[in-house]
Amino acid sequence: MNTIKKTATTFTLITMCLQLSYSQNFEFDINKFEKEKLLLQKEIKSKNSLIIELKQQQLITELKEIGLPSKNYIEHKAMIIEYSEEHEQAVWVAHMILPEIKNGLVYRSNDFRIDPKISTGTARQEDFFLTDTLSSGEVIYKGFG
Repeated sequence: MNTIKKTATTFTLITMCLQLSYSQNFEFDINKFEKEKLLLQKEIKSKNSLIIELKQQQLITELKEIGLPSKNYIEHKAMIIEYSEEHEQAVWVAHMILPEIKNGLVYRSNDFRIDPKISTGTARQEDFFLTDTLSSGEVIYKGFG
């Protein structure tokens, strides 16, 4: 009887060790694949950005081949603009709104800032945002100017 108990105890210990080993291997594999998945998601996001940039470049090239309203324009990744320095206004703008943006698969940045390609540098944030600055220094946006 004592031998049977020892054998059963040994078998139980071996079974518990195997289960623990499998459990640890599963956790290791799960963590490994989760990390690989995150890396792949980052790579997909990077490739999607490159595809969008190439499509925008292709669209700009095609627009130039068709013909733009003037030869005096400023070119950006997602738009082409002719700017009137005298009036501090755009004469015309061509925005590159791709289907991926229109369908919400890729979002535009709404990254409004001073355009370094405008020679007078007169387009400032104050020109296009209506704001109030509170005594705390917090800026409250009230809309576009």
